Amino acid sequence: MAAPEFTGVNPGAVLGVLAALTLGVVPADSAVGALLAAVVGGALGGAAFASMRDTANLVVYGLLGSALLAGFTTMLLAYQPGRFGNALRWLIGSVEGRVWEHLSVAWWWIAGWIALAWLSSAVLAVLSPGDDHAASLGLPPVAGRAVALTVAIALTAGAASLAGAIAFVGLVVPHAVRRLRGGVLTATLLGGLTLAGADALAQFAGRALAGTQRLGLPTGVVTALAGAAVLVYIARKEPA
Repeated sequence: MAAPEFTGVNPGAVLGVLAALTLGVVPADSAVGALLAAVVGGALGGAAFASMRDTANLVVYGLLGSALLAGFTTMLLAYQPGRFGNALRWLIGSVEGRVWEHLSVAWWWIAGWIALAWLSSAVLAVLSPGDDHAASLGLPPVAGRAVALTVAIALTAGAASLAGAIAFVGLVVPHAVRRLRGGVLTATLLGGLTLAGADALAQFAGRALAGTQRLGLPTGVVTALAGAAVLVYIARKEPA
C-alpha cells in the first residue's frame, strides 16, 4: 500500500506546485520551477514516513497526512479561486496539453532516477524480508530506506510536475509487475504503457460523451476508476 498518494508524496508535490504559484515563486509557465516545487513538496510530504517500520502505521498515518495536505491545497484554491484555472490538472492528474517541450525539461531527471532505482533494486530486495535480515547481510536498514525513499520521492515529484497527481498507477502497476516477477525496468515500461492507455481511453471517452466537441476528460479519472476496480479484484482473489 506504499503508493505515492498514500504516503504524502503525491499530495505534497501538488501542494508544493500550487503554493509556489500562489507565492509567485514559480511562474505559471515554468516547467523547471514546477519540477523544483514538486520535488520540495514531495520531499516534505514523504519525509515524515521515512522512519516508519510498521506497515499498518505507514498506511494509517500516510492517509491522514495525505488528507491534511489535501486540506491545505483546498484552502489555497478557496483563497484564490481565480488564480488556478488549471487546478484540475494538478489535483486529478492529466497529460492534456503536454508536448515534447515539457518533457525535454524533465526527461533527464526521470531517466536518471530510474537508472538509480534500477541500481538500488538489490537494496530493496535485501530490505524486503525485514531489518534483521538486512542487518545480518551488512546493510544498515535506515540508510537503505533513506536511499529507497529518496529515489521514490524524486521520481514521483518529477511525474507530478508534468501531469499532476495521477492516482493508482503507482499502486496497481507494482502489484502486476510482482505477479509477472519483473523488476524496475518492467515496472517503468508497464507504468508508461498504462498511463498512455488511460490517456487514450480518456480522450476517446471525452469525445464520445461530448458528441462533436471534446469534453476534456482528465486521465486521472480513468486511472482512478480502473485502479479501484483492479484493487477490488485483487482483494477478492487474496485468501482471507
